[in-house]
Amino acid sequence: MDKNYINRKIKNCKELIRDATSEAQMDIYQGYLEFWQKKTKKVSIKEAKEAFKLEFPNKKSHYKRDDKLYRTKAFKEFLKSFK
Repeated sequence: MDKNYINRKIKNCKELIRDATSEAQMDIYQGYLEFWQKKTKKVSIKEAKEAFKLEFPNKKSHYKRDDKLYRTKAFKEFLKSFK
């Protein structure tokens, strides 16, 4: 997704929270805000490898062939979930 689009969504959520008329509305808009804020966070490869190991303890994130390190298909799919 486009960063400008995500930033607009975050700005809109903050305005909705500010203008909310009830506690329930604030909670809903806060949930939306947190959702969009997660979309802007960048995950380092090291953090992704640790998360992958926790979620899939029996799978490897990389394999070595001809003295080069390659990402496994499972790890590539896992990384896509962060984008």
